[in-house]
Amino acid sequence: MTYPGGVGPNGSYGADCEDGACEAGCFGPCWGPGAYWGYPLFYGLFRDLSLFGGAHAFKGPVDGGENANFGLHEGLNYSGPLGDPWGGGFQIGFQAVHSNFRGYARRIYDGTVGGATVTEPALDVPSEGVLANNSFIVPNGDRDQLFFTAGLFRRAPMGGLQWGVVFDLMHDAYYYTADLKQIRAELSLVCPGWREIGFWGAFGVGNERVSEQFTYRRQDTQQDITYQLDYTLEPTDQFNFFYRQYFSNGGEGRLWVGFTSNSDFLFGGDLWIPLSDRFALENSFNILFPKETGETAQREQAWSVMIQLVWYPGRSAKASQCNIFRPLFGVADNTSFMLDRKAN
Repeated sequence: MTYPGGVGPNGSYGADCEDGACEAGCFGPCWGPGAYWGYPLFYGLFRDLSLFGGAHAFKGPVDGGENANFGLHEGLNYSGPLGDPWGGGFQIGFQAVHSNFRGYARRIYDGTVGGATVTEPALDVPSEGVLANNSFIVPNGDRDQLFFTAGLFRRAPMGGLQWGVVFDLMHDAYYYTADLKQIRAELSLVCPGWREIGFWGAFGVGNERVSEQFTYRRQDTQQDITYQLDYTLEPTDQFNFFYRQYFSNGGEGRLWVGFTSNSDFLFGGDLWIPLSDRFALENSFNILFPKETGETAQREQAWSVMIQLVWYPGRSAKASQCNIFRPLFGVADNTSFMLDRKAN
């Protein structure tokens, strides 16, 4: 039996797919309306399961223009058919991100900076650490994040409209602790010749107010000062237009340009390349160019880059282009889930 997309229940290739390459015969009558009735919700448990791990680096407004985050991450992504006649699918995934293994630095604008006296402290003073060169160094201040993604999608490998929508949750434990939420959506037109143009966006639906009290010692007066942090963290609304190209070896690449609700400019992309039946290499990047200028622009700039190795227990890596039930979205990370900070 040849399954939709030419992938069997254990991830093996169907009769019309050779070495994971999707030939014209791979999209035969099995893609017609009503072809998906009766596919169980968890059909082929390991076929559309992937586990991944890699390295990342990112920076954003909550880093105060002083710190950048680097570390390791790991997670999993799972998808399957809904069992409807139109080939809809669901996906659910989780990711843990660990950064700043040797601590981080936060800038403080209290005391003297470059010979000038500045009277107002910044809103990002950490609760512990040492002061050096007008920056707090927190040697034990790591940053841990948890991401959760779940939603629905429908692929259109024969052409036409392809769409999906997911809910993302981020738990961020830094010099604050916050839980943020957003909705990601994608709509595209798949064209003959393995090309695709479309739109993807991220829209914040859950902000969090950070209100914490810190005590630190001024460098010029050696007095202990207690300061109350009070600002709101919110997901950055993204509006991106992309072009995706599918490759003959089973991989795919995408580039996008866009803007934020704050009129900032965005440029990014992602690349997915199968290495064997079981493994693939994936990377992505996203850069936010703020509309502000000068020192403010340096503090407001955001960027993220990631590279990871993906393991497919069901041996479906090279057959992914033939499988309409593979996840349409990656698990949320700092590329797709950017943060902004607003004073209250």
